[in-house]
Amino acid sequence: MATPCFLISLNNFSQKQITGKRYYREQRFTIKYCPATANKNTEVCQVADRLYDTLESILIEADMFRGSKMSCEVVEGVLLFYVNYNFYVYKETPSEEPMENIAVEGGLKQ
Repeated sequence: MATPCFLISLNNFSQKQITGKRYYREQRFTIKYCPATANKNTEVCQVADRLYDTLESILIEADMFRGSKMSCEVVEGVLLFYVNYNFYVYKETPSEEPMENIAVEGGLKQ
């Protein structure tokens, strides 16, 4: 693996039904950064600062998502940055075909 590089993975994904067709989704991502320079501590700190600023809010298909529960740690010279993106989802059910026309004939019994 060539350095520097980022590896992004979705670690946890959960969904909870709120009411009817409305759900709350929680997604926890880990971003692993492998530094390239000999001064790894400085590089890792600079990248962590940029990730905090950049991932605070992201734009996906005209929707803004805010990052939460952001944290980071350095393990064996590699930065591990964690961020959650939580949001509500409304699941649409496929609409059923409407009935065709029906003719009703009737009258009163005497």
